Amino acid sequence: MKILIVEDEELAVKKLRGLLQEAKPDAEVLADLDSIESTVEWLNGNPSPDIILMDIEMPVVNGLQGVKLVKKQYPHIKIIMQTAFDDDDKIFAALQAGAEGYILKTASIIQIAQSIDEVIKGGASMSPSIALKVMRYFSRQQL
Repeated sequence: MKILIVEDEELAVKKLRGLLQEAKPDAEVLADLDSIESTVEWLNGNPSPDIILMDIEMPVVNGLQGVKLVKKQYPHIKIIMQTAFDDDDKIFAALQAGAEGYILKTASIIQIAQSIDEVIKGGASMSPSIALKVMRYFSRQQL
């Protein structure tokens, strides 16, 4: 499994790399990039990853716009948004843009590994608190 990390905070990248080495030793982190612009450029000249772990809060072009840009050219690449925010608007914007997953940066190593596995198998993945927000949103729509 090939993974691309898109995160502008160096400490978060180091933490995520460490978690991935422990939780997914069979995974290869192809690169870690600090902007959407560098991600699009990198994708144009390198083999596609299976999955991208992407931060929402990025400089210049944010992760929500990044999902759209990546999916437009590379619809086969799976994207999990990883963020510190569980804001309803951002959750739904990420899912509408085409992200297959949405997990919080506070997720445990087990949750991150499960999220990656779920998305790679063709499913969708969300932190439990995010899934509850989505369920509540749709239950309100039915009333």
